[in-house]
Amino acid sequence: MLERSQGPVGDEDRRVLNQYRQREVGTVAFEAKYTFLGGAAGMLLGFVWLAAFHFGDRGASSWPIVALTAAGAAFGLPLDLRRRLVELRERRAAAASRWDPVEAVGVVFHIVAEASQAVRIDDNESNTAWFLQVDVDQILCVWDWTDEATEHIEVDLIPAASPTALAIRWSGKRLAPIHQKRKFKRGERQPAQCEVLRGNVEQLDELLRQRTSEKGDVDRKKRAEPTLLWKLAEELEPLGFYKYVAGEDLESINEAAGEGAYRWFLEVGRAFDADAERLAEGGVEDLLDYLRPALKTEGCELQATAQIYDSREGYIVTIGEDRHTMWNQSEAKNSWELTTIRAAALINGHLERVGSRERVHLLNGGEDSVFVLLTTGMRDALAASGLFRPDEIPAPTFVGALER
Repeated sequence: MLERSQGPVGDEDRRVLNQYRQREVGTVAFEAKYTFLGGAAGMLLGFVWLAAFHFGDRGASSWPIVALTAAGAAFGLPLDLRRRLVELRERRAAAASRWDPVEAVGVVFHIVAEASQAVRIDDNESNTAWFLQVDVDQILCVWDWTDEATEHIEVDLIPAASPTALAIRWSGKRLAPIHQKRKFKRGERQPAQCEVLRGNVEQLDELLRQRTSEKGDVDRKKRAEPTLLWKLAEELEPLGFYKYVAGEDLESINEAAGEGAYRWFLEVGRAFDADAERLAEGGVEDLLDYLRPALKTEGCELQATAQIYDSREGYIVTIGEDRHTMWNQSEAKNSWELTTIRAAALINGHLERVGSRERVHLLNGGEDSVFVLLTTGMRDALAASGLFRPDEIPAPTFVGALER
């Protein structure tokens, strides 16, 4: 069952929209760059004055140094304040260009649905799309960060160019997803908020798959020297670089290399978001779920996983009967780093036990961390190609370097 009604934007709706707007504007911190430089320049000038006119005079007053330092800082302060105001105006203008058209719609859709089946798919930024079977041939797509879908859902939505959900309310019995959660695959369309698809969730993969009518429709951006790229691709193929996307159009996949190594790793199914904060706060189980298809290809099928997370006591992940401590109470200050390292070690340990040569490599760090599955041969070939910057080549992680 799917019902839609509409009404005018109310005060509460505007309050929510204003929160979205303010969140996008954010807080512009004051940076005392010119204040500091001006003060430093004034201090230096004061010391020059002291050396020039009172060298060796122990009774010379230091007030000119203080005065010149203060004058320099006073000169730089307005410049810093102006920089802050300019940045704030730019952010407000950007927020206005996004949210003014949304508020101008003036209409709120109220969507009420009863779902019988659900499928969860996440994007590369770990946003979650729930695909709910709400009628025999209707699938409602709801973007929400909830980990569980239920039979009854209500959404207040502003139908602008980018539909904006003001409120999402789940209730009723929990719906067990009919398929294991996964990420959107290359070429799959990501529906808009509350978009309705025609069909059944059993055929969702086919419904989401985009087809280009002509090869020329692919957006071919400028990239590194093609001969070098194709030489690298030919070198990587026998190493198994494309085994996670077997049967796909490798030519279109390789187009992603022109956008950088990370984008290429995503396209070949080797990159997995490993935001250190998200991992440390209970995200390892999700990461393992995303990795399951690749691990299965390596002959490594993880047993059922469970986890216990407490923001003060620590975080434990259980795979089968094996317990893995991500961090404990005494390690809370280093939870981000420890969870990233230990999660990588956990995965590498399972790969090593089944005889796979694939290992987790780390790209970037902190909130931008990405786990990339590579063999030593693949990494060496990527590094030696000269097509990518050194910071685009993932660094190895080692099980032996970790206390387990």
